[in-house]
Amino acid sequence: ATEPLKELEHIVCLDGGYTDALTQLIEMCANYIWLNNIIELNSSNLGQEIRLYIATHLTEDLSVDTICSKYSISPSGLYQLFKKVYGCGVVKVIREERIKRAKELLLDSKLSISDVASQVGILDANYFTRTFKAETGMTPREYRG
Repeated sequence: ATEPLKELEHIVCLDGGYTDALTQLIEMCANYIWLNNIIELNSSNLGQEIRLYIATHLTEDLSVDTICSKYSISPSGLYQLFKKVYGCGVVKVIREERIKRAKELLLDSKLSISDVASQVGILDANYFTRTFKAETGMTPREYRG
């Protein structure tokens, strides 16, 4: 019965100030982790909000400057946000949204290729065709079938 008592001799007692400091450090780490998750969630929401804005304003000026001004974010902040949330820059997302909408219009309407291009914010039908082919591997006419 004396063996367990002998092990208690090796326990180090810490003063209250030291344990209070450790407790504060652990709380700070927990708060950092919690806040970091909140910030990530907020950036994801902002990324989704901007992407929705892009998708619903395809015919308008969707320059980086315009988007930055609307959302009060710097160009580098916008790029970092989209890189984090979508894995690419905002210009690529704009192109993806334009192609996505163009695909819908090509399948669901009888609009000319030129009209589809203007409906997705691309005024030059030749540029639209080149961009569409680069993104999908086929021309708009081929896609429409």
